[in-house]
Amino acid sequence: MFSSYKPSWMIESIYKITPEQLKNVGIRVVLTDLDNTLIAWDHPDGTDELRKWLEEMKDTGIAVVVVSNNSAQRVSRVTDKLGLSY
Repeated sequence: MFSSYKPSWMIESIYKITPEQLKNVGIRVVLTDLDNTLIAWDHPDGTDELRKWLEEMKDTGIAVVVVSNNSAQRVSRVTDKLGLSY
């Protein structure tokens, strides 16, 4: 069943995605997992690099939304600090 679902892009890091790349293919929203994708599981405050990337996305009108199976308390602890929806 899942063999027909294949990623369009495979990247090393979320930071390799630029707003320009997304806009060029008509993407206006990035849905991302939380732990070990957006942040390290043991670093809930994120990094300077993450905050810079999020600001670039915001400045170009691309929303970043966290989709996670973590508890709302865990996710909101991070998203509230970073100004993200989940």
